Amino acid sequence: MNPQAAETVLVHGGSGGVGLATIQLARSRGMIVFATAGTEEGLELCKEAGATHVFNHRKDGYTQEVRALIESVYVRL
Repeated sequence: MNPQAAETVLVHGGSGGVGLATIQLARSRGMIVFATAGTEEGLELCKEAGATHVFNHRKDGYTQEVRALIESVYVRL
């Protein structure tokens, strides 16, 4: 896989060490980063690391929020 600028990545659990590093690496390549965390502090960490959009994965309905934003985005699995 060769991530390109303007591609989108979802980092689930973005506030942990690996998640934060992934966010930073993706942003350094110009990627759009969606990140999840389970606390307000975690969401803030993700934003500080460069996440473009953050979502609380403990909040009911967060997946619908993600889907609403990615409907027009190509997703590579």
